[in-house]
Amino acid sequence: MSKKIDEYLIKINDHYPYAFSLVQMILDEKGNPVDGMILYSNEASLNMMGLKKEELIGHRFYELYPNGNRKWLSLFYEAAYEGKVISYDDIIKEKDRYFHLEIFPTDEKGIVVSVTRDIKDEILEKEERNKELRQTIEKLEEERQLNHQVQQYASAMGIVYPLAISLDYLKNHYHMLEYDQFMNHTANWSGTVDALIDAGASTIPGEYAQKFRDCFGREKDGVDT
Repeated sequence: MSKKIDEYLIKINDHYPYAFSLVQMILDEKGNPVDGMILYSNEASLNMMGLKKEELIGHRFYELYPNGNRKWLSLFYEAAYEGKVISYDDIIKEKDRYFHLEIFPTDEKGIVVSVTRDIKDEILEKEERNKELRQTIEKLEEERQLNHQVQQYASAMGIVYPLAISLDYLKNHYHMLEYDQFMNHTANWSGTVDALIDAGASTIPGEYAQKFRDCFGREKDGVDT
């Protein structure tokens, strides 16, 4: 192992919370990446892979995992030979793996530092927030459509019915749903039912005013005034 690698290892704290490895790229005769040899892995990396140090260090990745996904080769190559810093999230739901990978070039060409951390909790929390956001948006859209329908209904009702009232005899309360087009505005837009009946009776001449009260007043329905 080169002096530079030794210098990197000196700086590495084995208690670093994330999986930390030094990887040397293996190229074929055409210069294409075919594998990566593990030069160093800290305890977090060993625990993540479920291997002992002697089982991992000095071994090639695809010797250990022959069916491993090879999409990583191009990413490690870009860091090892093109000096790029790679940052990548990956989800393997069938294995319940959610992780963030960062690959850094070193001063020695062909060798990279990889840092991997578990982001399962972050991803699940984000998915839950997105789910709640979608539900909120759907609820707001439903309310918007309902309000639009109410507005259309109110407009249509104003054309067909010049007067529409919501009455609650038990609570002695009313409010106008449509009133603008009504010819007589003796009553307020809202108030007590008793006041509404009085206002209506005031527009009726003679004995018919009392008949109006008897017909529509709260006493008729046995409601105490």
